[in-house]
Amino acid sequence: GQLAHDIHVCVKRNELGIEPAVWRRFVGAFEYVIVERSPALARRQRERGLKVVNGDAQRKDSCPSVLRALASSDACSAAFSSAPECQVSDRADKHTAASVVLSNELLDAFAPVKLQLSIYGQPVVTHCRAWQEIRMVHIIKLKDLESISQALHHSEDRIS
Repeated sequence: GQLAHDIHVCVKRNELGIEPAVWRRFVGAFEYVIVERSPALARRQRERGLKVVNGDAQRKDSCPSVLRALASSDACSAAFSSAPECQVSDRADKHTAASVVLSNELLDAFAPVKLQLSIYGQPVVTHCRAWQEIRMVHIIKLKDLESISQALHHSEDRIS
C-alpha cells in the first residue's frame, strides 16, 4: 500500500511538475486500483483512501472486479459514462487496455531467488547483511509463450 499511496500523492499534487492543462486531464483520468487477497491488508489500504479490489493478481478471474472498479472511477462520471472505456465488462478490450500495471510485490511470488555475496568492504559470509537477494525474471515474447502453451496442449481459454 505504501507504493500506491506515494504514487497517488505524487499524481494528485503534481509532484512531477507537469504542465497544468495536461496535468488536469491526467489527474482526471488517473485511477490506482490495488488487487489484494488479504482482507486485513485490503482494509488497511482502504483506510488510507486507496481503491482496493479483493482478488489475486495472479488469477485472471480477478480481472472483472478490476474492470468494474475502473468503470466506476472519477474519469467515468455521469458525463462520460457511455464512453467505451467506462463500460463494465468481464474482459478487457482495446478501450480498457490503456492501462499501466505496477507491481512491487507480485514478483515476490515467483521463483527462483538467488543470493549474492556483497563485494563491498570485507564481507563476513556468516552475517546476513553480507548477502543480498536477487530475483530472476525470465521474459519472452507473447508469440513464443503462445507457441509453448500450444505445444503443452493448454486449452485456448488458458492461453488467451
